[in-house]
Amino acid sequence: MGQKDQGIYNLRVLLADNYAKISEFQQTLDEEARQLTKLRELLEDREFQLRQLKYELLVTRNNAAQALLVLSKQPRDSLTSSLTDKNQSSVEQHLERREQKDSNASDTQQEELDLALYMLCQQDFQCDELTLELMQVRILIK
Repeated sequence: MGQKDQGIYNLRVLLADNYAKISEFQQTLDEEARQLTKLRELLEDREFQLRQLKYELLVTRNNAAQALLVLSKQPRDSLTSSLTDKNQSSVEQHLERREQKDSNASDTQQEELDLALYMLCQQDFQCDELTLELMQVRILIK
């Protein structure tokens, strides 16, 4: 009976060790599940911000196009009188350059498109940063 009792005792010790390991694994699993939930929430938040920035970019593009259209149609004096001193000099320089060019419509349109593209690139930078962050978060989740 001594060996039988010793065998039962050894089995109980192993069983207790296994229960302890299972408990540790369960705690680790719970912690990882919480972290995964947080990452998913962060990902959803970043995706929402990205959609919002894309919408703002679209609105800005439309506003820039409308502003360029208005600039091209307004007489020079009425335009410069409505601007602040800081912006007035840059707009005057832009208008003077435009006046110095030939009256060729394609050159004027190209310059206006270049200006609009420059303005859009400034706002597009933040969208690119958020996209990169989202991709990094997705890699971490996988």
